[in-house]
Amino acid sequence: MPLPVALKLELAVRGELQAQIEREKLIWRRSTTTAIRQQTRGTILAFRQNTKQVLSDRTRSGGARGVANAWRSRIYPERGLSDDPAGFLYTKAPEVISNLEFAQTITPKAGRSFLAIPTVQAQNFVKRGTRITGTGRRRTSRLSPANFPTQRFGRLRFVPTKRGGVLVADNLRPTFSRKTRQQSGIRRAGPNSRNKGRSVVMFVLVRQVRPRRKTRFREIFLQRGANIPRQIASLYENAVRQSRETTVGRAA
Repeated sequence: MPLPVALKLELAVRGELQAQIEREKLIWRRSTTTAIRQQTRGTILAFRQNTKQVLSDRTRSGGARGVANAWRSRIYPERGLSDDPAGFLYTKAPEVISNLEFAQTITPKAGRSFLAIPTVQAQNFVKRGTRITGTGRRRTSRLSPANFPTQRFGRLRFVPTKRGGVLVADNLRPTFSRKTRQQSGIRRAGPNSRNKGRSVVMFVLVRQVRPRRKTRFREIFLQRGANIPRQIASLYENAVRQSRETTVGRAA
């Protein structure tokens, strides 16, 4: 027996309503996951920028970039969508960041006289060594006088200064890219080299680092966290509106 027209219409409406509900559930998962990912990445970039500002004011060397880039983030789930995504922020230099957060003086570890801060030259052109961790992962070692590649650049020479000193590598010359003609690295000057080698400062040695201003980590974190609900609502409302307009257009 054929179904009445009214019942067919009711079933059609129910089916379309259920389909729309499922579409909006998917939109919700996409909106929340997108907002968490964007705000987490934005927070990491803001943390790194603030760390550079605080350290650069004091050290005036390339070490600020290394500490800033120690900030890391993880987003759960790593792939796909979720009703309850989460972002996790952490740093691979917790002691330094803790000292910066509370504006504490950073001093050398026990048994050491100086803090060795890599210069911009060292950060840009000296390749750091790698090591294999217990889990089998390859990790890049932080550049320091202990792992400085002396076989490539020669032994470091100590030069005293009023505040501490510097470690320099002698008889080095710059190398340039053939495409961009910009400096791409440094190397030891050979005996028959046209360009004479020069001394390059690789590390600045200081007895302590005292930040002149505090970090803004807490302020940045709270501000970014407050943006999440608004961003989710905006993404969700815009996507739902487009979905409903598409559904109405098909029905018409």
